[in-house]
Amino acid sequence: GYFQPGAEALFIGRASTALTATNRGTPRAFGFAGKLFGTMNPNEVVETANFFTVDVLSGVQRERFMDVRLTNEPPTGFRAGVAFLGLVAASAFASADRNPGFRPLYPLAELGLENPAEAKWPRYLMLQTDPRVPRNNGVDFRDELDLEKNETGVLRLQILVSEETSNKNSNSWTQIGEIDLKESTVSYGCDRQLHFSHPKLK
Repeated sequence: GYFQPGAEALFIGRASTALTATNRGTPRAFGFAGKLFGTMNPNEVVETANFFTVDVLSGVQRERFMDVRLTNEPPTGFRAGVAFLGLVAASAFASADRNPGFRPLYPLAELGLENPAEAKWPRYLMLQTDPRVPRNNGVDFRDELDLEKNETGVLRLQILVSEETSNKNSNSWTQIGEIDLKESTVSYGCDRQLHFSHPKLK
């Protein structure tokens, strides 16, 4: 599937905050969801696969979205004032899945395979902005990610995987690929207009 060397796909990503704050100076819970289309032909109708990564679920003070590392099993974190919200969210997610904090990666591995039983995938995935991408000082993270304000016109994210841990500081991460984002827009409503399905554990 799409963890094999050389695999390419068209891609749409959604950068967001799990909380309402979008401006620097307030705790922000950054998330990035991805939807892969199993083709490089924009006119072809194909199956898609989704993944989800988050920085810290309860939100923390961050200078930039581009400076965070996001994983498919993020730390919950703790902040006064959002503890109750976290408990409510955890309860809701747990009712739908056995491990609500972990988002499995098998849809990416099965995409395009005639026999999904042949799919192989890593347990953990992490995204981080390529250090060569110019940073800017947009106070609102949506301005920070506006590609019209990026001198290169491309936001490159590095894809790293690990079998051992979701700890972002571990030495077990290996870079296996990249995501090049070439267009950006600010949109309203998240899943109201474009749905990213949450894969359940197998």
